Amino acid sequence: MNFPINQGFSQLQAWKYQLALYAQQNPVAANALAPLISPHFGADALLRGGFGQGGFQTPGFGHSPCGCVPQPNIQFSGAPAGRGLQTNPEGWPQGAVKTAGGYTIVPEGKDAAWSVYAPGQKPGETPQTRIWGDPHVSEKDGTRWDFTKNSNFRLPDGTNISVGTTSQTGQSVSATLDITNGNDRVQVSGINNNRPVTGQVTQDGFLARSQISNSTDTFHLGGAGGSDVKWFLERDGKMQGEVTGAHYDRTTNRYEQKVNADSRYAVDPSMRPPFGSDAWGNQLRMEAVDIARRSGNPEYARQMSMLMEADHVHGLIKGAYGFDPLMALGGYGQFGGFQQQQLSVGNLFQFLQYQEAINQWSAQARTGTVWG
Repeated sequence: MNFPINQGFSQLQAWKYQLALYAQQNPVAANALAPLISPHFGADALLRGGFGQGGFQTPGFGHSPCGCVPQPNIQFSGAPAGRGLQTNPEGWPQGAVKTAGGYTIVPEGKDAAWSVYAPGQKPGETPQTRIWGDPHVSEKDGTRWDFTKNSNFRLPDGTNISVGTTSQTGQSVSATLDITNGNDRVQVSGINNNRPVTGQVTQDGFLARSQISNSTDTFHLGGAGGSDVKWFLERDGKMQGEVTGAHYDRTTNRYEQKVNADSRYAVDPSMRPPFGSDAWGNQLRMEAVDIARRSGNPEYARQMSMLMEADHVHGLIKGAYGFDPLMALGGYGQFGGFQQQQLSVGNLFQFLQYQEAINQWSAQARTGTVWG
């Protein structure tokens, strides 16, 4: 599914639409999540301009405020799932990591550098983005900027690259990468001494994602692909705008980014995973964990990561067998402290879409804007 994000849809709006589509596919109830979710989305409603009252209300199957979620079909229960990360992909330098959405991350072994290649790019081409030195960011379109402290780089397929630098102030270089996609996780060390070591793929990606600090700056890759590269800064949970440069701030003793606040996040649909693909399913689950993490409740985020890991396994099983054997066995059973049978994530995503619609309507009534 292609989302017209560069035609008036924000990243959040496109995600809510995509989550609503997912709700059509998995009707197994997750009502046991209601007591846990309610207070956080009440606060979220206030932050987004809603009234934040009433807490969690599970919409009936086949119903939503806009009527855009049709009756779910048990035959299509569960989003697909698949490999999130692959190390040492064929043709790429030793230690490279390829993501489910086709991005390739290459630790270079020189200049304390690592690079990000877009889907379809080949070894030897100019990378879409190169991070090197202390650390400089060189975009394929010629834009250059810098950062100093630990930061996240978020790719359009949902992959998160947590960069650990050697210092949070002054002069620093990239030292480590912690890469997650779906339930896969790869850690790279030794970048600062030009002897990078890429670890094996481990199965704790959702858990690692739930533990990312909300106070860490996140740079989101956008643009139209090719030579049109744009990175957008998210700080303290808010999009600040497109990064256009940087300056060294002697007050904070580190690089601070210059941003164009009028440039809203946009990414060409071709840079995202195709609707219904394994990479798309991975991305949905990652976003669910991100939503829980942004609540500021670590236990809530951990529980959500466990739920997404279980649903990921469910997707793998379904993909391997061609049908859903868990349905014949009564669902997931008692899982992760939620004392409820038949636990899955479909109704959760339906709720997210429902809640966002309510919040947007409240904001619209106040400002007179529509999905702005």
